[in-house]
Amino acid sequence: MLKRIQSLLQRLFLAAEAVGNRIFGDRLNPLYYLGATSYWMFWLVVASGLYLYAFYETGIDKTYASMESITHGQWFAGGILRSVHRYASDAMVLTMMLHMLRHFSFDRYRSFRAFSWVSGIVVMWLIYVSGVNGFMLPWDKLSQFVIVATTEWLDALPVFNGILTRNFITPEAVTDRLFSLLSFLHIGIPLVALLSLWVHTQRVPRASQIPPRPLAIGLALMLLVISIAVPVVSQAPADLGTVPITLKFDWFYLVAYPLIYSWDPIKLWVLVGGVTLLLMAPPWLPPVRAGKEAVYELTAHPGRQQAPVRAGETLLDAGLRADIPLPYECRSGGCGVFETMKPGDELSIEGPVGSFVLHEPSEKPLIFVAGATGFAPVKSLLEQAFRMGIERPMYFYWGVRRPRDLYLLDLPRQWEREHPNFHFVPVASEPLPEDDWQGRTGFVHEAILADFPDLRGFSVYACGSVRMVQAARPAFVAQGLHEDACYSDAFTPQSTITPAG
Repeated sequence: MLKRIQSLLQRLFLAAEAVGNRIFGDRLNPLYYLGATSYWMFWLVVASGLYLYAFYETGIDKTYASMESITHGQWFAGGILRSVHRYASDAMVLTMMLHMLRHFSFDRYRSFRAFSWVSGIVVMWLIYVSGVNGFMLPWDKLSQFVIVATTEWLDALPVFNGILTRNFITPEAVTDRLFSLLSFLHIGIPLVALLSLWVHTQRVPRASQIPPRPLAIGLALMLLVISIAVPVVSQAPADLGTVPITLKFDWFYLVAYPLIYSWDPIKLWVLVGGVTLLLMAPPWLPPVRAGKEAVYELTAHPGRQQAPVRAGETLLDAGLRADIPLPYECRSGGCGVFETMKPGDELSIEGPVGSFVLHEPSEKPLIFVAGATGFAPVKSLLEQAFRMGIERPMYFYWGVRRPRDLYLLDLPRQWEREHPNFHFVPVASEPLPEDDWQGRTGFVHEAILADFPDLRGFSVYACGSVRMVQAARPAFVAQGLHEDACYSDAFTPQSTITPAG
């Protein structure tokens, strides 16, 4: 069921991203920068909020008047910024939801990403609570409803047991301290949210806090246009002597509030708690990945810079996490993923070059030797040999440091079962006791020398590090292999290659 939901969401996201690529191009597609856009909306909320706070007054007889003065007395600044403040807050919640939904759709929330997922839920709730708190500040009819409804909802909990609502029984019970408290909360909660955002993005190497400049400017201008076209204004002033009957309600932030009165408040608490637990549960939902998490190794050339790669992590993220300066255009997008190609379009490609290929036809038995990731080129040669139907004896020696480095061990074993003329010998040079290794040990070329005292009449294909090839080639020749029958491909860092003069 979970896979079906994710598959459907993936199709929807990919379709929407394809439309975005056609409209904005893949480098400015807003769907590729949902996390950065959420951050950008946060900074816009903070900047506009600081301006509003400079003119906001806290007091039973001052608050509503100060908001009216900000909105209408200086509409060119305060009024527009009040609207920007509100709409940027809405946009932040929306982009955060889409950001999390996208990660859920593509199964990017398990394993090491579970921390980012859970911390993201915390951030989203903090931003949501801060937004609800913002409705309390103007002290209009809607503020009155939100404050009273919130206190009544909190009073349903045994810890409060009705002590909050009594502060709103009569108009005289409300003092200036209420607005100081609300103002303090509207500053304190976003500060906690900012700290949570920082914690959330620490697990993401070089996480961007602002989308590309053209997109950031476009989003800011969009908010400005909406703010001018549909300005945010206060409703009638609050009056605790009456109960608000007709309100211009905000169904985006306050969707649960009508349930406080039409439903049992305790059941609403259970619903909110259940939704929170459900949102936090996906990293541990089936299929759960059992066993110790596999760790791979990335080696970047030139310089042979290395970084561990966790299962499910992109090579780019692993490299950036290790401070390897990898060039990249985007982190989550398609980067020009062929959406506009049509049958018949011409492409210019450069085929593989080099001399490490099968030299056939021949009558000689074949020995293939791979050091670590040298298995990749040797794998191609062996697959070609199988396709060609070579029936001569073929021996494959794969040397690694520890058995866990045999990253496709099942494949050569499968070849051994399918092809009687193929023989596979794995060799580990530095196995540890916990590896419980029962196979050959030492250097891989030494295993070949021990098994073939006379290499005359063989062809050898060796691929691996420079050190391995430099040690193996003269040893094979000394044991009878003809120099013209030894083909090798050494992994040479680019920085050591001298251009031909």
